[in-house]
Amino acid sequence: MTTNSSMRFYTTLAVLAFVEFFTSGFVLIFQPEAGLPATLVAPNVNFVWDGKAPPFSDKETFRGGTFADQSDHDAMLKLLNEAMATWSNVPGSFIKLSVTEDAGVASANRTDRIYSIVLAPTHSASSAAYASPVAETLTPGHRVISDCDITVNTAKVTLAFMVYALTHETGHCLGFGHAHDNYRSIMGYSRTPGDAKLGADDKAGLIYLYDDPAYGDGKVREAVAAKCGVLGEGVVGSHVWVLVVLGLPLLATLRRGRAQ
Repeated sequence: MTTNSSMRFYTTLAVLAFVEFFTSGFVLIFQPEAGLPATLVAPNVNFVWDGKAPPFSDKETFRGGTFADQSDHDAMLKLLNEAMATWSNVPGSFIKLSVTEDAGVASANRTDRIYSIVLAPTHSASSAAYASPVAETLTPGHRVISDCDITVNTAKVTLAFMVYALTHETGHCLGFGHAHDNYRSIMGYSRTPGDAKLGADDKAGLIYLYDDPAYGDGKVREAVAAKCGVLGEGVVGSHVWVLVVLGLPLLATLRRGRAQ
């Protein structure tokens, strides 16, 4: 192997290592882990919306103007249903989310055990929404997110950003933290406005917390097991195999160099 080809080879390996270490893996918001109190036999979790919406500034242009004739209320309801469906339709996960409107029930009360979505001024004028999940230990080794309220800011916002924000904040209520280094994840920050699709690691995390054993795709099972996210102190333990794969060719080259 020539010097130039060796440099290209190890540069490629370094890039692959960077991608593996810093752009993959889901992040759990609680340790020990916690998820919504849903099961295979009772997979449904309902969020209650207060029926209020912020003013939207791009209804005439968002998605080709399909929202142009809708009220802010109707547009908000459509985005809420879309966010819930995005997380509910992941093959391999049993969780099913829904939203109903009830102004008399929805409240930003972190102790009422109601998953609410309410309109109110947020702590930051630049924040479109934020979630406040609460974890509770029911029995030893069994923790659930017993309450999670999503507060939507009253300030004017685009539908393009709101659909991302609602999907992202719902992810917190499901048990996920911020994937700061994962730019493909909905739980990361670097997403194009209007892009509310889940990344592969978002889906893997959902299957990890809400696993449907009847889903028989072995490749999905392997992906979930191999990229188990930031659990405990970090991701190093789940990536030891990467060090081995990258290190063996380097060691072989060094040995050849010494032999010469």
